[in-house]
Amino acid sequence: VDVLSGCAALQTVTLESLSSLASVDVLSGCAALQTVKLSALNSLASVDGLSGCAALQTVTLAYLSLLASVDGLSGCVELQSLEFKVASRSPMDKLASMPDLSFLVGLEVKGLPSHLQAWEDGGRKCFAPSIIV
Repeated sequence: VDVLSGCAALQTVTLESLSSLASVDVLSGCAALQTVKLSALNSLASVDGLSGCAALQTVTLAYLSLLASVDGLSGCVELQSLEFKVASRSPMDKLASMPDLSFLVGLEVKGLPSHLQAWEDGGRKCFAPSIIV
């Protein structure tokens, strides 16, 4: 995966079934990245490496049993679609909060884990009113 660090023009990445991948920091230098799908990465606890991906528009987080933080998405100013896919045996229950994405004009959130609230007045889970949950 380290080979991705020099790919400034890369627009789409799918990382799937890499059980030892603990970080997506290698993607932080991918300035043109628009679409990311992270699936079945059993060691991934955060998506902090995506914080430098200002062009990122679509993120799919699927079956990430250790995911505890999506705070890295707060730097994704073009984000339009955020989808969670959660397995009943691996419910992303370590995911404690959502970052404040209220600056986004429109964001579609699908499959938000049931233990998280979609928005909360004045809280970290605050989203713009145009969001579909």
